[in-house]
Amino acid sequence: MGSFLFWITVITIAVWLSSAIWYTDRFGGSRGPMPAWMRKSFLWLTAIVIIAWTLWNGKHGLVYYP
Repeated sequence: MGSFLFWITVITIAVWLSSAIWYTDRFGGSRGPMPAWMRKSFLWLTAIVIIAWTLWNGKHGLVYYP
C-alpha cells in the first residue's frame, strides 16, 4: 500500500507540474492562466495522498518496493 500511495503522489505531482508548464507562454500558444478548479483539484488530491501516505508510513514504517 505504501508503494501504491508513493506512485500516486508522484503521478499527481508530475501531472500538476506538466499542467503548470502547459499553461505558461513557454510553448508559444497563449492558453491563459490555469483554471482555478484544476489548480484546486491538484492541490487537494496531492494533500490527501501525502497525508494518507504519511499516516500509513507512521503506522507501518517506511516500506518502499520500487
